Amino acid sequence: MSREKALKRINEYLAKQEPQKVELALVDDIEKIVNNFSNALGQAGRINNNMVELWNEINRVQDSYDSLRSNFSNSNGAKNELGYLMQQYDRLKATYQNNAKELGVDTNPAVIKKGDAEYKKAKKLFNDLEISQKAAKKFI
Repeated sequence: MSREKALKRINEYLAKQEPQKVELALVDDIEKIVNNFSNALGQAGRINNNMVELWNEINRVQDSYDSLRSNFSNSNGAKNELGYLMQQYDRLKATYQNNAKELGVDTNPAVIKKGDAEYKKAKKLFNDLEISQKAAKKFI
């Protein structure tokens, strides 16, 4: 075989080998990227889970806020009703006790004792509602 033929064959062989080296280099680059996917996916997954958790928490806070506004609106009616009932009880109790005293009968029957106990609960709740309304006004 002549020298020219041998060189030609070697060049042809090397020409065939070069694409394989380039191909192997590309495979290495792809493998690095594929390995980096794992880290990126883990980090992105954690961030996404955090965002979903925070979003759910914000929704719960929004629901609580909406409930607070609704209860605040209803609290005036409840407080007014308690106030009205307490006034009516005071008025009727005073009238009863004056009439009972004039007639010489018991001024403190069981219904008055029960009414006093309920009145005491109503008064406490009335005051609690006022405190709750003041606190709620800070957020509404």
